[in-house]
Amino acid sequence: MCVNCNDNVNSVVIYSPSGSQGPTGATGPAGPTGPTGPTGPTGATGATGAQGIQGIQGIQGIQGIPGVPTFGSYTPVLTTSTGFTVSDITLTGNWILTGNLVHLEITGQFTTITTGFGTGAYSLSLPSSKNPKRQTHQTCGNFRDGVGNKNYQLKAKLTGSASNMELFALTLSGSSIVYTEFTSSSPATIFAGESSFHISLTYEMYN
Repeated sequence: MCVNCNDNVNSVVIYSPSGSQGPTGATGPAGPTGPTGPTGPTGATGATGAQGIQGIQGIQGIQGIPGVPTFGSYTPVLTTSTGFTVSDITLTGNWILTGNLVHLEITGQFTTITTGFGTGAYSLSLPSSKNPKRQTHQTCGNFRDGVGNKNYQLKAKLTGSASNMELFALTLSGSSIVYTEFTSSSPATIFAGESSFHISLTYEMYN
């Protein structure tokens, strides 16, 4: 023990050594939650992930119903490049129309001469309101001279929007095979009652 005497103060302070620390008291109740702080800035966008695998292809749709074909017939007219209309011939024409596609079959039989077969290149009229849209087409034909029993290949030429088709025959010129105009004398002379021809043609119709 230590006694401190102060002459100026009538008191005595006695110091004694500290005692041991007492046990910790119970935790007091939590204080109220403070206000939410401001939202922090948005972080940088992350890298794009790898592309996923391609999904399975869907099934094919049902095919549309094809156009219903219509059928018809007409009487073609055979004319020459000089403006002559050949009447000493029997002509028949039949057509099938599917959508804008026309298939045409024409047969001609030369008959007894009355007015003659004319001069100049032959052409045939097409069915009414079925003019070609363009020159692209498929054609094949045959001319039979009748007397010589020879057959020659024929071809029709179309011009876009024209109402007729020009006729050509496959002939021999020297050592070359060429198409020449189909006339009363080429590729062979026409004989009444003997000579005939047939033309088959498919083309796109102009509408």
